[in-house]
Amino acid sequence: HLYFRTPTDGYITIFLDDNDGHVVYLRQYNNSSEATRVDALKTYTLLKSEDHYDNVVEYNLSCDSGIEDYNTIHIIFSPNYYTISESMVLVDEIYTMESITFNKWLGKLQQQDSNITHKAINITIKPNN
Repeated sequence: HLYFRTPTDGYITIFLDDNDGHVVYLRQYNNSSEATRVDALKTYTLLKSEDHYDNVVEYNLSCDSGIEDYNTIHIIFSPNYYTISESMVLVDEIYTMESITFNKWLGKLQQQDSNITHKAINITIKPNN
């Protein structure tokens, strides 16, 4: 589960890096490639597999290789509006880009906005049984 709550209004994007050269934009609450506006003091939930609540977005992550897969979730927040890399490509309704492009975009974004908060969370994805 990923819970998010901020003391200020702002914008959030969440990405999944497969650590194999690709980053996927996990869209929240909208169906575009734009950063999602979030309200102060409101709780948002992502990657919730059981109970259903308001403001919940569910993703089913699995791997078919028969072994565990290690990925990284990147959470990016700013009280200022920011744009997502123009290098993202829409494939089968999923926005994706190469990891190197993502890292360049994030570095540039952090230089342009001193209010950017970036949190990287390593996760393990279990194989399908």
